[in-house]
Amino acid sequence: MKIIFTFAVCFLFACSIIAQQKNRYGMNIIENEGGNCKIEEYELINKIIDLSKVDDLYEPYNYVADKIKDSDYNKCTTKSYIFKKYNTYSLNMEIDQPTEGCSPYPFIIYVHGGGWNTGDTNAFANQSKYMASKGIAGIRVTYTLNKNGGHFEQGLQEIAEAFDFIKKHAKEWNLDMKRFGFAGGSAGTPLSSYWAMKMKDCKLYIGCNGIYDFTARIKPQGSFPNKNVYLRNITTENKAREVSALFLVPKNDPPAVLVAHGTADTTIPYQQSEALCNAIEVNGGKTVRLIYPYYVHGFFNKNRSDKYEEVILKMYEFVKEVFNHTCT
Repeated sequence: MKIIFTFAVCFLFACSIIAQQKNRYGMNIIENEGGNCKIEEYELINKIIDLSKVDDLYEPYNYVADKIKDSDYNKCTTKSYIFKKYNTYSLNMEIDQPTEGCSPYPFIIYVHGGGWNTGDTNAFANQSKYMASKGIAGIRVTYTLNKNGGHFEQGLQEIAEAFDFIKKHAKEWNLDMKRFGFAGGSAGTPLSSYWAMKMKDCKLYIGCNGIYDFTARIKPQGSFPNKNVYLRNITTENKAREVSALFLVPKNDPPAVLVAHGTADTTIPYQQSEALCNAIEVNGGKTVRLIYPYYVHGFFNKNRSDKYEEVILKMYEFVKEVFNHTCT
């Protein structure tokens, strides 16, 4: 009876939306052939969390600025740099530098997602500029994607080269090389978390919708990476362990970790984020778990869900504490 009921709920609501919209959880509301509203991938999401308990599933959500105003992103300057050139393309980074506060500035390196197929420095632009306006510099980096023949080990090397470029310009950019961290979203999380665990001076890591174990031990399995060509060289469990942050957590003084994940994420299950936090805590580290019931993949982005501002504000409080950042 339960299955019949939840299936029926999906089609009971007359749809008044003109184009595809999202609900506050980040789910897509679409119109079926009968003119009723349904949730895109309803059946898939309902397999991992019971949607019949959500009474506002079909209410469209539109972001309206509340606690964060446009001016909160503007107290910084942004410059673009090329840090590596290939024959047919280049890799660039954008640095958001504070115009107020005390230098040298602590900073965060942001690594975009996109399934290793898409993505650029526009990812995390809002988060980075908000932090920079509070005195915490942000550096948004790119890496070689599948379309240019990229692979995971290459991505790791490119993030390392981006870091070397940052060190080379640290004095010019007024950066504090003793107070830095990494952040990543989705496909950017395994690349960023690897270096967050490997660099001894890294103070913190922020992961949104992250994957930290490529061995497939964590259940349930999501749709990503699922034989993604980007992982073509990671062919054994030992190789998977060597590049998975879960197995690289330092035994002493690991970086502080904040994760943001939704329990309705069918792309990367939230249990991945829980596992990383568990490993950090076992080794004496600090964690902040932003695990949101019913929220889907990518919910932390602007215009995607009603948690956008909350996640940024919690990120800032976390970073401020870990960096002991008192000057804004």
